[in-house]
Order: sequence, then C-alpha cells, then structure tokens
Amino acid sequence: MDVDLLKYINERLAKLDILDILREDINALCASLKFSQCQIDDLRKENTTLKGTVDSIHSKVEVVQRENKLLKESLLDVQCRSMRNNLIFSGIPENDNSRGCEDTV
Repeated sequence: MDVDLLKYINERLAKLDILDILREDINALCASLKFSQCQIDDLRKENTTLKGTVDSIHSKVEVVQRENKLLKESLLDVQCRSMRNNLIFSGIPENDNSRGCEDTV
C-alpha cells in the first residue's frame, strides 16, 4: 500500500510539474500577446496618420494638375496668337509699304 501511495504521489507531482510548465508557457504567450497588441495599436495609429498624409498629397496633386492644365491651355493660346501675326504667303512679292498689305492680299 505504501508503494501504491508513492506511485500516486509521484504521478501527482509529475502532473504538477506539467501544470507549472503550462503556466509558464501561458504567461509567456500572454506577454507575447500584449507586445503584439501594442505593436498593432502603434501600426494603426501610424496607418491613420499616413492615410491623412496621402489624402492631403492627393488633393494637392489634383490642384497642381488643374493648374498645369490651365497653364497648357494658356500657353497654347499665346502660341496661337503669336503665330497668327507671323503669316508668310508665298508667291506674293514683298514690298516695304506695310499699309498696302491688305490691298496686296
């Protein structure tokens, strides 16, 4: 009976050792989970900040694109007006009298 009691006590001690190991593993997992949660929170904050920055840059790019389009249209208008005054007609003799150009044409 003493041998059976010793076996029983040894089995219980072995189970307690296993429980201690499991407790340590669970504590380590909890610490790891807390660390991971802190990292996730930090990444969420950073992501929110970056989204705001991207939205701001996107709106600035839209403004620059509109300004670029207006500048291109303005440049084209200036080029067309400049070219309008630089017409050259071939086959018509040039003369120094600039007032007679309309009559010559």
